[in-house]
Amino acid sequence: MGRTPLESWNDGAAKQAIVGFVTSAATEGSPGFVAPRDRVAVFDNDGTLWAEKPAPVQTAFVLGKLAERLEADPSLARERPYRAIADRDESYFRALNDQDPDAVASMAEAVGAA
Repeated sequence: MGRTPLESWNDGAAKQAIVGFVTSAATEGSPGFVAPRDRVAVFDNDGTLWAEKPAPVQTAFVLGKLAERLEADPSLARERPYRAIADRDESYFRALNDQDPDAVASMAEAVGAA
């Protein structure tokens, strides 16, 4: 028995639009046909288009790299964001999430230095 496209999705406008677009792009002779060599697909860690919330994945990667730097050089714990990483300072990470200028600047500087 064959599978239907997006079988776990409810049948509705969004599903119909996506299936219609892909069908048109993949059907030679259709007005929307895109040659295979010209097709591009972008997926994130769960296999979907990266349209939801990419920050958690990116943040985990960056914090992991900064934690490695901190482990290699414990003197970094005197400055932000390393101090926040070492202390597991939730208020700093909340400020970062809220795009507090000081928190963002300290993170950008650390990432740049890393």
